[in-house]
Amino acid sequence: MKKAAGILILGAFFMVSCGKDVEESVVDCLGESILVSSIEHSADANNPKIINYSISYSGEGSVNSITWTFGDGKTETVNGLTVSHTYAAANGYNVQADVQVKINKSTCTVTKKKGVTVN
Repeated sequence: MKKAAGILILGAFFMVSCGKDVEESVVDCLGESILVSSIEHSADANNPKIINYSISYSGEGSVNSITWTFGDGKTETVNGLTVSHTYAAANGYNVQADVQVKINKSTCTVTKKKGVTVN
């Protein structure tokens, strides 16, 4: 019985630790709550090599800019939550969005990544 109780306590400790890590992932470097939940993408209806990207953001502050790294050696910085990119070849690419959030007079950067297949 004591072994079972020890295992349960140990399991609860790890669950609390994991929960803390998840909770901290939505708090930016200024201690304010921000959430960049995902990178969404869709192919252009007329050209499948044109991919439209968007970021979902909620939280304290406002998005100052997003620097997109498209995985093909090209980057682009935009002020809005959306961008389109044309790929030269069909392939799999690792896309990254560095979202710069402004809170009061300070800024923080939150990074999101996603694998994308271009046909």
